[in-house]
Amino acid sequence: MNDLDKIINSVRRPSRYTGGEWNSYSTPATSRLRPKAAGEPSASICLCYPDLYEIGTSSMGLEILYAVVNGDTRFSADRCFAPADDLAAALRSRGETLFSLETKKPLKDFDAIGFTLQHELCASNILYMLDAAGVSAFSKDRAETFPLILGGGPLTMNPEPLADFFDAFVIGDGEDAVVEIMERLAAAKTSGAGKRELLESLAGVPGVYVPSLYEPVYDERKVYSGLRKLSHAAPDKVAKRVFDIASRPPVAAPVVPSAASVHSRLSVEIARGCPHSCSFCQASGYYKPLRVRRPDVILEAVRVGLKNTGYDEVSFASLSSGDYPGIARLIEGALSANTLYPVSVALPSLHCDNFGADVAGALAKSASRPSVTLAPEAGTEGLRERIGKRLSDDAVVAAVSAAHTAGWKQVKLYFMYGLPTETDADIEGIAALVKRIRSECRGIGIKVSMSPFVPKPGTKFEREPFAGTEELSRKKTILRKLLGGAVKSHDGAASFTEALLSRGDRRLSGVIAAAYAMGARFDQWSEFFRFDIWMKAFEDAGIDVRDYVNRFGTDFALPWSHISISVAAPSARGEAGSEVPVEPSPAVLAAAAPQREIKSVRFRIRLARKSSARFISHNDQVEVFRRAVRIARLPVKYSAGFHPQPKIAFGPAIAVGYESEAEYMEVEFLRYVPPQETSDRLNECLPEGYAVLSVRQIPTAFASLESLCGVEDYSVFFDVPPVDAPGALQKFLALESSVVEVDSKPRDLKKIIRSASFENGVLSLAVNLLPSGNLKPDKITAHIFGVAPESLLVRRLRFYAVKRDGAIIEI
Repeated sequence: MNDLDKIINSVRRPSRYTGGEWNSYSTPATSRLRPKAAGEPSASICLCYPDLYEIGTSSMGLEILYAVVNGDTRFSADRCFAPADDLAAALRSRGETLFSLETKKPLKDFDAIGFTLQHELCASNILYMLDAAGVSAFSKDRAETFPLILGGGPLTMNPEPLADFFDAFVIGDGEDAVVEIMERLAAAKTSGAGKRELLESLAGVPGVYVPSLYEPVYDERKVYSGLRKLSHAAPDKVAKRVFDIASRPPVAAPVVPSAASVHSRLSVEIARGCPHSCSFCQASGYYKPLRVRRPDVILEAVRVGLKNTGYDEVSFASLSSGDYPGIARLIEGALSANTLYPVSVALPSLHCDNFGADVAGALAKSASRPSVTLAPEAGTEGLRERIGKRLSDDAVVAAVSAAHTAGWKQVKLYFMYGLPTETDADIEGIAALVKRIRSECRGIGIKVSMSPFVPKPGTKFEREPFAGTEELSRKKTILRKLLGGAVKSHDGAASFTEALLSRGDRRLSGVIAAAYAMGARFDQWSEFFRFDIWMKAFEDAGIDVRDYVNRFGTDFALPWSHISISVAAPSARGEAGSEVPVEPSPAVLAAAAPQREIKSVRFRIRLARKSSARFISHNDQVEVFRRAVRIARLPVKYSAGFHPQPKIAFGPAIAVGYESEAEYMEVEFLRYVPPQETSDRLNECLPEGYAVLSVRQIPTAFASLESLCGVEDYSVFFDVPPVDAPGALQKFLALESSVVEVDSKPRDLKKIIRSASFENGVLSLAVNLLPSGNLKPDKITAHIFGVAPESLLVRRLRFYAVKRDGAIIEI
């Protein structure tokens, strides 16, 4: 094993760091080794998400930029996500730095490092990733030109709290801006331009804000009063960038994570922007104007995306998916886009007014019924009117009733509390509304989720006060007394910290750095958030948090006043209202009706896994194989019922970090496909590190793999072979028994090991699979030879069935 593999092998969930995912630009199918345009300079960027892999891989913004940059032959983009604490510690202890997934190149060796900025509480993780990468946090301490630290996303509505860390921000949409930035980076590399010259050049790109070209001005009370320009290249205001989404179809081949992610599905952006203008909503202002894609473009993206990813669920992404004209027809069109296997559709954002019987009925045809979350936002019609959410109680009840009639057993309702002008009567109104729904829609479960209102820049409520932790706690208690355990609420202390950061000025860069130095990281995770650290950081900076969070009178200068999100362009509705042709697919019909018995054929498929694939867990590997079967368009048979499942069975689990030449799955097909064709099609659709070794037909009534496997063969490779390994092995084999503790239970290794030999520096082991439990080959080897398990490379070779007479036969 190389040094990086040893590090990855020593941490939890190593598949977070291996790369090689399907559709990533490190795989042969989409290799980054593309010819670059003759005479053109090149530039590289590592796109970073300041949270764990399983969170960040669901970021649509990062996925779009990854496709845009790598779609241009002049440039390349890798990805990186925040490492868990164990990897960060392992890198630090070995003097290594954070690396990208695709090329394993250190982040500090890229021309630019670009962060997706979605949430204020990710701030400490930006410094955490820069620290792990060996890159200075403050831009003033980075004298070298490269790498530039770039940021984009909703937090750039007020970039000032992060301004001292970043070289430049992209305000608004990034599709065009990132290409123009990469062009200027490449030109600067060719010309040898200095950092200041490059930054002034970037300030000329529409939508790009360069903080170092401005300095904040404070009055004698240390109250922010505005920005002073330090360069002629700095514009007075930075207007957000608006991209015409009709000019580019959705990403056709998004990266498919090898490790489980929070959203394992195909996300297709159907619209950008929102037709509503709720006073509290930052996203509606940041992403306006409303732009929609044509239904034929969307359905083609669904068809191609399902084929390229193997997903069986589609999510229609937008700020208010239910407002898409003809959304019910679009859902049914998506369900019919695939002809080989059942598909589900989910709408992540629903407005109660637009969730009627037609939409509920269309979603109910999904192979697996998606969850439904509705957002009344406030408990009374009067408060909803005051916050710009024009929604009646009747409309909320009707939406829940539509879900209930269509077959849903549970609905989640989302509310905010601590809103401007809110009274206790409005809080009590939440309980009254829930009780009315329970009365009129008997039998449906209602879960209530509550989030404290946090005033955000760029909204109508940007100068409104934050309610405070004590007031929020009081109101939450009122509601819980009325509704009990049905209420889940976000942490008020975390929301208070979010409120401090969301409307902060540039002094908060120092606060964030101090909080990180004291241990703040992964603050968006409740189990890691440390309110005391953040309060100490503010106190050390001389900032009174109670005054600072609500200092926004009408005469107060807003730290984000130089950022303009207003747009003159009208909402572009395109041709969204046109008819969507709907022809139910065979898979949809099969899911909706009792399945006719079809004479199927069964194949046993043997696969190998090596290199990065060995770090994928068994459960994640199951999904890898299922998706590969779907991508290969093989005619897999599905079970009948409301939740159809592919008829695929898998062999015994393999440990993370092990290579294998004996990974098995048994698949039932609706029709015969020649074994070589099956092998070829699967090999074209497997992620890096996997390969089909053999395919053979077996009887459909054959015994299951799990019941057949009785013995497995392994080879164990050493970094450095033990001294007198053959002697140590013979000494062990001569023992009558060798008992070790496994999960506080004794295990006799002599009963587990069927045979063992040592030749040419490699240990060969045949291990019995016992009902009472086993010990992993690396642990067995460590016990026999006194070596560290992490220094070993284990490879599973084959399985055997045990006959009644004790003889074994290879499966």
